[in-house]
Amino acid sequence: MRNFVLERLKKHGTKLISALKEPEHEPDNIIAKFVSVIAAGVLYLWYCMVDCIVFRLEGVLICTMYCSEYDNGSEYMSFVKSIIDNKEKLEPVFCEEGSNYEIIIFYSRKLRRISSFFKHNQKQYELYEKVVNGCVSTCVHCGCGILGPYPYSYRDNGGCIGKISECYICRDYNNKGVRIIREYCKEYGTEKAVIRAANDGFGEEEEC
Repeated sequence: MRNFVLERLKKHGTKLISALKEPEHEPDNIIAKFVSVIAAGVLYLWYCMVDCIVFRLEGVLICTMYCSEYDNGSEYMSFVKSIIDNKEKLEPVFCEEGSNYEIIIFYSRKLRRISSFFKHNQKQYELYEKVVNGCVSTCVHCGCGILGPYPYSYRDNGGCIGKISECYICRDYNNKGVRIIREYCKEYGTEKAVIRAANDGFGEEEEC
């Protein structure tokens, strides 16, 4: 939602500036546009308030993956595995299970429901506090948090291969695909973007 409201504010602000710069517009028309932008500003403040409420109640979306192949026995991977093992309590918005991996997408605040699993391990409890407050790496495409092994990938951008923060859903798309995801996220928000991406909604129909 943050991406959504900021994009709307930028869009309406640009319209207002353009309207005021064009001398051929009649005063009444400029006033109408100004009133329209004021209304958009009020709507923006409403979205911000709702956004704050949603964050306090649910937090941020976290894309989490556990893969037995990458489990090195660290506290971090034990923490991730505990989350996956108790996914029913987190009410994930998306689940995917493979032969040796599992991906879930859930709201960070719901991690409080299983906080008792981490209270007796200082390192894991520190991880818990960070994740429940949304302090994780963020996917540059859909905007969800990333939790699991290798919270980044490498992408070829015009012959230059660089390290980039990508969730376990978006990294399956090529460059054209992630560009579409970014635009969709600006328009509809993180949850709709990542769920559609997870269900191959930006697949063959978009020639990704």
